Amino acid sequence: MKVSILGRGDSTLAVASEIGRSDVVSEVVLVDETQRLPRGAAQELEASLAIGGHDATISVSRTFAALADSEVAILLSPPSHATDYSGQSHRNTDLAFARDSAKYLKQHAPKTRILVAMPRANLLAHVMHQELESEPGQVIGLSSIRASAYLKHQIANHFSVSATDIAVLVVGNDERVLVLSQYCRISGIPINQLLSDAQIHDLIAGINDRHRLPTHADGLYSLSVCLRQIIDSIGLDKKKIVSVSTLIRASASSVHLSVPVIIGSRGVEEIIKLELTDKQQRQFAQLVSRSVANQQAKMRNYTR
Repeated sequence: MKVSILGRGDSTLAVASEIGRSDVVSEVVLVDETQRLPRGAAQELEASLAIGGHDATISVSRTFAALADSEVAILLSPPSHATDYSGQSHRNTDLAFARDSAKYLKQHAPKTRILVAMPRANLLAHVMHQELESEPGQVIGLSSIRASAYLKHQIANHFSVSATDIAVLVVGNDERVLVLSQYCRISGIPINQLLSDAQIHDLIAGINDRHRLPTHADGLYSLSVCLRQIIDSIGLDKKKIVSVSTLIRASASSVHLSVPVIIGSRGVEEIIKLELTDKQQRQFAQLVSRSVANQQAKMRNYTR
């Protein structure tokens, strides 16, 4: 499998290092037309993979033609967004980067599965979908990864158990996630059978603060691992269930939200339907309506 990474910061090398360890990936291309990434860094990274027994080749390309034949393309933030992404100029830069990437992907790799690993992943995934006129499951946003990783870590620490025994599930948009506690389980046991509502509230306190943080150095490791898991599921058609940003229909509109899906060779192949409590149904309906309004408003306000 060939994977292309569009981005210009050190994050591209860190992600390439993790992706290159996947058994399904044979080639990783770092597409950088700005010439910020030195070719020697890719050679050193390729050598380090070889030491570990991995055969993936790593290269840096200065032209977007290198996107051709990519089975997966990853979008990563430009380096200037590492610590602050609240300003309008930064948001416009992100949008411009997503739109430019969509243009080149449409030209060179129109059928590739796209993983948007940037702040405001729901919004930018929706932009990519519209610009590419893509299939519904082709563009995947990684919006709730930090929240899911934080929650899994919190549960493991609270119960002093292995993280391998824990499954978590959150849904949400770029501003907020909802923890579905009945689907957060330890060896199949829902945590709401082990903890009171007050204890669960304390356990997940701060999860939305973490969810809204930009992805930079302290969030790059969990992001890289999740990207590798998704790529493995695509390459091996594993039908992995994970909560990612995908296109959903909301009345007469469409919107990208983080929901549980099945990921296989075609990307997002199915959205999992869940049984929610009355309160959760109201909360999710609010998320959908706010997301539709926010994504439409922000796309209108961004300058092309």
